Amino acid sequence: MLTTSTKGRALDYSRVVGGRLFRGIVYVTLGEDNDVYVVLRDSYNSGIVKLTIGGELDDEEEVLSFANVSEGVFEQSWPACAVIRDKEVFVTDELQNCILVFSSDGHFIRKFGEAGQKEGQFDRPSGIAVNKWGNLLVADTLNHRVQQITPSGEFISTFGSNGALPGELNAPWGIETAGDGE
Repeated sequence: MLTTSTKGRALDYSRVVGGRLFRGIVYVTLGEDNDVYVVLRDSYNSGIVKLTIGGELDDEEEVLSFANVSEGVFEQSWPACAVIRDKEVFVTDELQNCILVFSSDGHFIRKFGEAGQKEGQFDRPSGIAVNKWGNLLVADTLNHRVQQITPSGEFISTFGSNGALPGELNAPWGIETAGDGE
């Protein structure tokens, strides 16, 4: 079980799954069928692990580690959150200030974004969601905004600025859409 703070940060970092101890669990997202994607971030092992969850308690199995399939991608990386769209896994990387894109079987496809404050640039991107139009909403944490980006990485729009007034944000970390993508 993950324990989170009121700000959504993971506090309980350990869990045994399929006989393996996972450290640094920061985010979990659901894929197709019974697949679950776990975002790991710790000193020794950052990346994404794909699990299959069965119908019984503790009936879970590690299918693959993205770090093993796409070696080197998570070196100097700090993954934060992930979302699945059309069998692609989009992962925010707070250290590289980009979005990493993988196939659902862990193969690295592309990345987009870079450090900065301009459109399509990020400063610690963290939360990520898909809206009803199939575009990505990215919490651009230290730029105090949310950017809407196409799945290929093209900038569409942004909202928010630093502050506490209506329309302003203070280091947004997570983002979620309603069931209908609103």
